Amino acid sequence: MSFINQTTLIGNVGKEPEVKAVTDKGKFVRISLATTQKYRNAQGEIQTDTQWHTVYFSNGLGKTVAEYVHKGDKLYVQGVLRTHTWDDSNGSKRYEVAVYAQEMLFLTPKKFKQNNQTLADVADSPDSRMTEAA
Repeated sequence: MSFINQTTLIGNVGKEPEVKAVTDKGKFVRISLATTQKYRNAQGEIQTDTQWHTVYFSNGLGKTVAEYVHKGDKLYVQGVLRTHTWDDSNGSKRYEVAVYAQEMLFLTPKKFKQNNQTLADVADSPDSRMTEAA
């Protein structure tokens, strides 16, 4: 029997990317990505439910995110879920479920100040899609 661990998100970056480490292959970067769902409650009022997701990018994707992604940008992210556990300073067990990105698509069109390049120009791809090598 096969198993699938795949997550796809489209959302907005909540704060500037955080570079966690720099390696010879690139950077290890963390972002917070907000996804919002709108629905009607029993009274017919429109409600919004915003969920925050921790997303990690490594190597070339991490370098790209650190350089070109900013708070408020809209991104498509595809990756796998991983759970981490640790003991905090009070000795309490903590958990984090995070997305480890394998693919990213810029959904916010931008112009770069240098040479008036677009994100698609930088990514060398007509749809700005960037993937992490396996």
